[in-house]
Amino acid sequence: MKLGDFLVFLTVVAFAVNVAGADNDSTAKQLDQIVITGSKTARPMSNLPTNINVVKEKQIEKLAVENVDEALKYEEGIYNKRSKGLMESMAGLVMRGFAGTDQVLILLDGQPLNNGYVGRPQYNNIPIEDIQRIEVARGPFSSLYGGNAMAGVVNLISRIPAQKALRFRGGATGGKDAGFNTNLYTGYEDVLFNGKLGVALSFSQKRDEGYVTTELFKTASPGTRGVTVDGVTPTTDRSGAERFLIGEAGLNSAENRSVGGKLWINLNERHSIKTGLSAAWYSYRNSYGRSFLTDSLGRVRDTGYVRFLYKDTMYSISSKLAPNNFLDGSGGQGSLIYTIAYNAILSDEFKFTAGGGLTNQFENWYTSVGTASTRAGGSGKISLSPNTKGNVDLQIEMKNLLPQNNVIAGVSIEATTSETKESNLNDWQNEDELDTLTYTSAGKSVSGGILINDEFTILRDRGILSNLILNAGARFDYWRTMDGMNRDYTSTKVNNHYKDHSKVAFSPRGGMTLNLNVAPVWKPTFWVSAGKAFRPPTNYDLYRTWLSSTGWITEGNPDLKPETMISIEAAMIHRLFNNRLQINLTGYQNMITDMVYTTTISDSLKIKRKENLGKVQTRGIETGLNVRPVSILQLFSNYSWTDAIVHENAVNPASVYKRVTLVPEHIVNFGFQVEKGWVMARAGTRYVSKRYSLDNNSDTLTGVYGSYDPFFTTDVRLSIKPREYISFVFTANNIFNNEYYDYYRAPGRTLGGEVVLKF
Repeated sequence: MKLGDFLVFLTVVAFAVNVAGADNDSTAKQLDQIVITGSKTARPMSNLPTNINVVKEKQIEKLAVENVDEALKYEEGIYNKRSKGLMESMAGLVMRGFAGTDQVLILLDGQPLNNGYVGRPQYNNIPIEDIQRIEVARGPFSSLYGGNAMAGVVNLISRIPAQKALRFRGGATGGKDAGFNTNLYTGYEDVLFNGKLGVALSFSQKRDEGYVTTELFKTASPGTRGVTVDGVTPTTDRSGAERFLIGEAGLNSAENRSVGGKLWINLNERHSIKTGLSAAWYSYRNSYGRSFLTDSLGRVRDTGYVRFLYKDTMYSISSKLAPNNFLDGSGGQGSLIYTIAYNAILSDEFKFTAGGGLTNQFENWYTSVGTASTRAGGSGKISLSPNTKGNVDLQIEMKNLLPQNNVIAGVSIEATTSETKESNLNDWQNEDELDTLTYTSAGKSVSGGILINDEFTILRDRGILSNLILNAGARFDYWRTMDGMNRDYTSTKVNNHYKDHSKVAFSPRGGMTLNLNVAPVWKPTFWVSAGKAFRPPTNYDLYRTWLSSTGWITEGNPDLKPETMISIEAAMIHRLFNNRLQINLTGYQNMITDMVYTTTISDSLKIKRKENLGKVQTRGIETGLNVRPVSILQLFSNYSWTDAIVHENAVNPASVYKRVTLVPEHIVNFGFQVEKGWVMARAGTRYVSKRYSLDNNSDTLTGVYGSYDPFFTTDVRLSIKPREYISFVFTANNIFNNEYYDYYRAPGRTLGGEVVLKF
């Protein structure tokens, strides 16, 4: 990755370049626009001491991506972890040194999507075509939102119908090393009763026939046991230990379907209701794998003991080959998401909002093969973890009740429940043929918070000073666990019922923003901020213990405490020449206590456990330079440096002064977008540096299955819009076909096209 390292150096020297201009679909920070996420109410971005980006509808369309997390992959400081396309059931966003999918709060129209089990949203289930804009606010936001908002908040805001419209999107992509993918969306919008009622209905289906993502290995030692075979390839694991490639798993495919509806009810000019309901189903499958081994007669060998010649010595595979070595299970999720919000303008000074949401993951399962599994059937296992999360928020906004002050105050409550059951299957290929129950775990939690936040304009319009604004607030939260338990029915020793326990958290945050108008061609903005955040452990962290296919046991920990963080931040943005040139630079440092972390307990016994780390420090820089040299051309690039280091871990000292797992040190994005008339062309390149998955960072090797390689990919888009109602889009992802592993084998080059209709 010498080219990638050079790009890191080049971008640091240049302070990065991130597309810009003054148009609505630019990726520049348009500080005069109104945002919601950074303050829980509609405020100008320039008033807020926060690094915020907004991806608007037109820009989403030009990105031509299929999933909402992919719309953020070129945003500064964000690594969207999606290692194998639609088949990635655990996609997530890594921000500011936090790789946990439950450490970034994801909202849909202001309501949390992080589920009640692992705290992770299922991005595959959210049709990106329904999203009008995405707001990303980086940094700690527990002072406004409570738990989960450690690294930042991402708010997905649905489209509001403005007129009667029918939308259609259909496309397909494919490639030699990526499979064939289809995407179909249709949506209907209407405004009825003289604007009193808005209606939106949508249906989405995504299907990927898949590709081979998993390779199969065995260890071996000198010996003569078994049949002599060819086809063995010597290699290593991610830490350098010797192993041998003997085959590959089958095609890993996936499908997603979702249907949804939304209503906007304008009771009058001052009162409105917005509500939505969506249901989604996601599943992934694996076809039969194959062995690379052949005997002297050319017959494929996938059973019994085998031997092979290696370094002029005969080696024997350490364990007997069996049909189940070349089989893998399947999985699926079904979810129901409901949101509702009521807005009331009580007077010129008072505004009241009430909102609520329910995320019911009524299906959440995966199967695994057993020792007796074959292509014809045989026993297996299934794990089912349905869960539910609900919340209610009440908020009042008071404008200029005190001169130059905008105050919000609110209360919220949130509850989760989850239960995991593991059972044997009579047939590993049929998830409905349940046999005996072998394991169960369950838990509930409830939390409540009270918040207040004030935006105070200290000075306004004093010479070159446009304004000086203080934002300060705090939130008090109470968190409690209930009915925690786990039981292993195969052992009388594991039957635990845990005591309820509770914690309180106080999360203040304050910041100062200075906006200057030095000259018509130069408008700088500066801010500093500091705050505290917390995140309680999930039910999964507390109670779930499971065995992986590699033989490692990951134990839950019912004694976990909430993780807490103190954060400081300083930033500047320079807008020049009517926003044709924009430079931004943000620096931050986070001091984290009791971070919930998967820690190695014993390498020999293959045991990991969720533990609270003593101290972790993350610090970083997010920088960009936005340029529009001519009206038809935008150039973009940004650079992020993240130094995330463990400083105290009494359970595993080998992880001390090592990097936090799955957090890249360097991220670089750059590219261009040119648009003239009915033609638009765009190219974007992304570099992500090496990540570590082991807490002692011993997985230093790259280019092997299970490693998290640095990668360098380029995507290209060409859109032709001959009429206002129709667009033809041609796409090329990973156009240079760079090969790398993001644990799994990453997709190769894909080429595709789609048609977008709007009537």
